[in-house]
Amino acid sequence: MSWTEEQKQIIKCQDPLIVVNACAGSGKTATLLGIMKANPNKKILYIVFNTSMKQEAEEKVRKYKFYHVHIKTSHGLAYKHFGRMNSLGNVSYLDIASYFSWGDSPQRRGYLRTLYSYYKKYLQSAYNSVEEFCAFYKEELIIKLKTYIKNASIEEAVKNMHKIWNAMETGKTKMTHDFYLKYFAVSTVIENSYDIVLLDEAQDTNEIMLRIMENKFPNARKIIVGDHNQSIYGWRGAINAMEFFEKLPNSTKLSLTNSFRVGMRTANLANLVINAKKDFFNEMKGLNNNQDIITGSRDPLSYTYLARTNATLFEFGVNNMDKKLHFNNNVSFKVLEEVYELYSGNSSKVEDPRLKMFSDFNSLKFHVEEDGIEEAEIKIAVNVVEKYKEDTKKHLEDLKRNITTKEKCDIILSTVHASKGLEYEKVILAEDFVNINKIQERINFLENKIFSESKNPEKLKKIKSTYDDLLCWFKEECNILYVALTRSYSHLILNSELEKIISKYKI
Repeated sequence: MSWTEEQKQIIKCQDPLIVVNACAGSGKTATLLGIMKANPNKKILYIVFNTSMKQEAEEKVRKYKFYHVHIKTSHGLAYKHFGRMNSLGNVSYLDIASYFSWGDSPQRRGYLRTLYSYYKKYLQSAYNSVEEFCAFYKEELIIKLKTYIKNASIEEAVKNMHKIWNAMETGKTKMTHDFYLKYFAVSTVIENSYDIVLLDEAQDTNEIMLRIMENKFPNARKIIVGDHNQSIYGWRGAINAMEFFEKLPNSTKLSLTNSFRVGMRTANLANLVINAKKDFFNEMKGLNNNQDIITGSRDPLSYTYLARTNATLFEFGVNNMDKKLHFNNNVSFKVLEEVYELYSGNSSKVEDPRLKMFSDFNSLKFHVEEDGIEEAEIKIAVNVVEKYKEDTKKHLEDLKRNITTKEKCDIILSTVHASKGLEYEKVILAEDFVNINKIQERINFLENKIFSESKNPEKLKKIKSTYDDLLCWFKEECNILYVALTRSYSHLILNSELEKIISKYKI
């Protein structure tokens, strides 16, 4: 294999902590394989983001007969120690409410929903104990809990979180995957047999993975790899681990800036999108002369349709019944079908325990809008049924008849989140992405507002607490668009807003 100078530097580096910022399509996986090949006598642990990436990595490792490499997801690493303690499964706050036997008053339901959301946040946090976690979040947690129960206290919250922990530990409820990952993180188990640990997709890990990387591999060299600009899971509690490791005094910071996937024009557009965040970044260079932005014709025979939301994909499917479709994220219509049954007054046909507690569609809708709900698929289903009403069932039946395998389809439908780590020949971008000019204006406004109070610590603290989450959301939307722009290795067809951008900036 012919390596670039950037790749050679990474493969040869023997420093104890290396942080690699790799742009989209930069040969990151090939570089990691190069590290594996250069260290045949070292035991290597390769930690990947999800199961599909694990399967892909295993195929490549087997191809090159790298028997010294073990591939795990973060949860897979913990599973071998604690994943078989009790039965596994998804646990909603409704399951917790059933375990607590608190009845179904709106106040108790709201209290437990809030408490359980913070419990899940604790599982993903770097805090060892519930007490430490609740002490840090005391002020905001109590305000939210007292919305439902006026005499709520932090002591009671700690006690109830311990009760949830004990229920998962002893099998009184199912345990979640995040539970046994946390259990591993706070345990005394040490993984001291590895010489090198590679952490991939580090920009979308969480605090608990930071703790594991810090504490569980005392004898290993650590190589942290990711792309700052592909951090798109902040809504799920993910943090950019690269920023943490880059700040450590013993870290060596290296980069991969050449994209072999995209061409010059796509790279320039992607750089413009990322520049809207006003963060320092290494510009991506597009080296693929066979990839370009296509203007004019917007209807190739087969392509991948990338959208920001599942609702947009459903609508696109409804409007393209003459095509054979494949949903990239293996979407299930079961929840949508049952939400429609509630809408139609057929609550007896509902089997999903998350939906059975609602007597009709209006009560579910109120729950989604006023009380909040954790499951994104239920929110999406409610929105779809609200839009299509009685036509929902017909659209569902038509869509299911039209869905086929990836190999046989005309169009692959995918959200950006489901396409992460993947590439496609021809890509069309939906109209539901952010307007990058408006996002840039809002980021500028918020950063100027924060800067204007930089000399007043009290005001600065208040403004940052008010605007930080919004600023992070704006920047993550830029990242989502960047990921979408960098999925095609051949033809990229833009939405109308992005066509205006390339015209305005002569890209």
